[in-house]
Amino acid sequence: MDTRYIDADYLSHFLKTGGSLDSQFDYFEQRDSQIALLEKVTSAFNNKQVAVLEAGTGVGKSFAYLLPALAWVKKNDERVVISTGTINLQQQLFEKDIPQAQKLMGLSVKALLLKGRQNYLCKRRLHDLLQEKDLFSEEIEEIDVLVDWANETKTGDKSHIPFMLREGLWQRVQSESDACLGIKCPFYESCFVMKLRKEANESQILVVNHHLLFADIETRLNGLPFDENGVLPAYTSLIFDEAHGIEDAATSFFSSSLNRFTVLKQLSLLARSRKNAHTGLLFSLDVLSNSPEYLQECLVKMQDIKTALTHFETEALELMEKDYAFRFTAGTAFRLRSFLEAVANLHRAFHSFFTSFRALIQGIDEEDKSLPAVWEGKQIYKRLEYIAEVCESFLDWDQQEDYVFWMEKRRLSFAQNKNELFSKEDGQSYPIIHKTPLSIAKTMNTGVFSQFETVICTSATLQTSSGFSFWLQRNGGQYLSKERLICAAFPSNFNYRENAVLAIPTDMPLPDSPLFQASVEKNVLKLLQASEGRALVLFTSFESLRSTASYLRDNSHLLTYPLLVQGEADRFNLLKQFKEKKDSILLATTSFWEGVDVPGDSLSHVIIVKLPFAVPNEPVFAARSEAIEKQGRSSFAELSLPGAIIAFRQGFGRLMRRNTDRGIITVLDRRLLAKSYGRLFLTSLPETRQLFCPMEDLVFEIKSFLK
Repeated sequence: MDTRYIDADYLSHFLKTGGSLDSQFDYFEQRDSQIALLEKVTSAFNNKQVAVLEAGTGVGKSFAYLLPALAWVKKNDERVVISTGTINLQQQLFEKDIPQAQKLMGLSVKALLLKGRQNYLCKRRLHDLLQEKDLFSEEIEEIDVLVDWANETKTGDKSHIPFMLREGLWQRVQSESDACLGIKCPFYESCFVMKLRKEANESQILVVNHHLLFADIETRLNGLPFDENGVLPAYTSLIFDEAHGIEDAATSFFSSSLNRFTVLKQLSLLARSRKNAHTGLLFSLDVLSNSPEYLQECLVKMQDIKTALTHFETEALELMEKDYAFRFTAGTAFRLRSFLEAVANLHRAFHSFFTSFRALIQGIDEEDKSLPAVWEGKQIYKRLEYIAEVCESFLDWDQQEDYVFWMEKRRLSFAQNKNELFSKEDGQSYPIIHKTPLSIAKTMNTGVFSQFETVICTSATLQTSSGFSFWLQRNGGQYLSKERLICAAFPSNFNYRENAVLAIPTDMPLPDSPLFQASVEKNVLKLLQASEGRALVLFTSFESLRSTASYLRDNSHLLTYPLLVQGEADRFNLLKQFKEKKDSILLATTSFWEGVDVPGDSLSHVIIVKLPFAVPNEPVFAARSEAIEKQGRSSFAELSLPGAIIAFRQGFGRLMRRNTDRGIITVLDRRLLAKSYGRLFLTSLPETRQLFCPMEDLVFEIKSFLK
């Protein structure tokens, strides 16, 4: 079918004075930058281009890409996928922006929100749990309530559960590709995930997150044609919102990891004991098999895997000693012998088990091999085989230059933050080994830019002092021809000059000073008093955050505002409390530098403790830095500095969320003024009032401005 072009003039009319958006509001102000952005998106659809478009906060980028996307799918009977970095934005697009855009245009296009499958109930896993309900006596009441909900829900979506459910229970009933029997499942016809996939086939706009998108792209890179249905139905165009996070999302998705829980989860599906009862798939297979002697052999060899796993963990923790992480390099290779022997031992234990497990299954009559239990057994076998392959890849790590091999320690408890790293002394550590791609640029080119007709990448923070070159280099844009690529920036329409102040105290010690942390604690207290709470304090390390939180609590008689600390509640509840308690203070680190949307008086002061440079010895960052240095280039200029500028701009962007917002951004890191690169951070920001003076004067000015 010939391409039917969409008209930018026609589409922009909806967003102009006198258009249908104007008619919906008593007070409407046309946003020229929004219209210019819409025109670029329209051009990218018509010319089948890759568009990298930075749109400042307040531009209204959602409508600027939704109107062309809706017009395109309607005219050309195609499908567009919109991928975001957060569930919050997914829900806003699906529940608010897309319906409103359709109403503006007078169009009806079927749209669907798709989350990762772990957000949906698996009916078979719930059924299996009910068979063992007596083993979970302390949870019987909660299980019964969950069953009642499962019988009523139309979607199976966890976010629709109207009561608090403990995470451990949900994990036992959530849908997982690891546990899916597909067409062999007795609940296949009523499966929530399968219903969604059917609905997705009938939808022209799909709203997904980056992780789900990359799951689909992986199946296509592994051989599934791009014009066939994979994890998602086939699509021709793709919009990345929150595109500043693509590299991290792709790096995470295309990494392989292994820890004890990955292994034990699969083994527990095969055999587990609780209250002297033995259950699991092996016992079902044993009943079917004509070779029952292999059951005991499997159980013994599963124990061998667990023993090898314990040895593997001991050696991994020994390698890391007091560090939180360890990277495999030519310089550390001499220390790896004992660990690699433990990995080889674990690999052998897996393959010894596979021999017995295959024999048990081969003893099942042909007519019984189509039974769900056998199918599930084969699925578990495949997953354990993949885990064994991850083990094997570590044995020749030095032959794989495109990957970073490393390990880290994590907390065993959920008491702090589930992703918090820590030292061995806790006695609660467990290791995770990782194989991470050194770069995702080629994957983005072969899996995204070369395959889809139109790709739109947009965010409020894509540029650094060198324009878009950093983002393009990291995400595969260097492979695109000049004709195929559009890059453009559309400034925010917010009045930062009148409503925002950038404050830097000139008498702070530099961050490398031993006096810095004590000065942070003392001055954060003064700054919070000046703004009467209403503040988000952004740290770059948990250690600094915890020390500051402790200091503020020790001086609670001087600071009476509610104090919320990351790690003491989950992200959702922290943000909920922060919005509801108008004078509250939120202390947070990395994940809160972006995606926090708190308009109004609840957030009038953002305090940035240190410039968000990546930790130099973080394994993946260190490996990427070395790769740049080996080519005779500067990793500071090409990786560290631009990455910090993007993150800094994200942190700065937490303050102004609506055009009526006003407040202060205080940066306690004097490198902005003392180092030559500081001006690159400053010039990356919108034009604001600037206040560079000693702390006492700054506190006085903050009080005056906020009053």
